[in-house]
Amino acid sequence: MSFDSHFHLDRSLALLRMDRHGTDFNSLCHVSPVSRDRNVKVVGAVANFCDPQTYPSPKEVDGLRRQGVRTTVGLYPKAAGNVSPSELRALQELLKVPGVVGLGVVGLDHSVSPKLLSAILPMATPQLVLVLHCRGMDRAGKHSGLPVPAASG
Repeated sequence: MSFDSHFHLDRSLALLRMDRHGTDFNSLCHVSPVSRDRNVKVVGAVANFCDPQTYPSPKEVDGLRRQGVRTTVGLYPKAAGNVSPSELRALQELLKVPGVVGLGVVGLDHSVSPKLLSAILPMATPQLVLVLHCRGMDRAGKHSGLPVPAASG
């Protein structure tokens, strides 16, 4: 048995050309044939939504919850230049929906400006898991040269 702690349901369904509405999570687990010796039973998952245009509705969040799938919502760091105030408000409202268990995917991506992370982190609460996306360090552990926000008190 297994629990998938991080997958992108919206992106997976789009790649598989499956209808997002009404798709049973368990049917998604059986789309690709797996040999019996490698077959696992997925007993739950965390679906991460990080694209505002594919955020789930409160009804979808509830439907996923009833199937054993928990939901997180966030914004990928690479979206920093394209996020509108209304998308930030939509994110903030979704974080209040019962069944949304985390803020994420958000994070540090040293290949882009960190301004989006600074706008999103205040939305975090002790009740929400924080799902971080970290990218951009070179092999020596140095960032790409973009400014990193200073830690606050």
